[in-house]
Amino acid sequence: MTPPENAADGLGIEPGMTVMESGHDDDVDDGVRADVVARAGRGLVADDHEGRVDAVLMWWRCGDGDLAAELEDLRGALARDAVVWVLTARARHVGHVPPSEIADAARQAGLRPSPPVDTGAWLATGCRRTDA
Repeated sequence: MTPPENAADGLGIEPGMTVMESGHDDDVDDGVRADVVARAGRGLVADDHEGRVDAVLMWWRCGDGDLAAELEDLRGALARDAVVWVLTARARHVGHVPPSEIADAARQAGLRPSPPVDTGAWLATGCRRTDA
């Protein structure tokens, strides 16, 4: 798995999209964030955003809590074709969560997981509404 030159390509970010960010901390990949903001043409919105969003960057680490519950909470903010990108550190790095655990949590939350996308230091698993 080779990361795309621009992370927004791998994440399917398009101009004009509203992208929410959740789980931001000192360890996030600022390059991924910058690629997404540049492509969308607008800043990332916080997880307390009132309207619908087209995508979510959810930075997730082992020990962050109940991923299924967090994904369930986000479902109400998702536009019909929106995707939640659960980003976790690569294997053998601090905070890594196996893709199988992310997929299980997505299914528990009523979302459909997709195979991980390489963004560099982080892997992103897309989780879409099952009614999309």
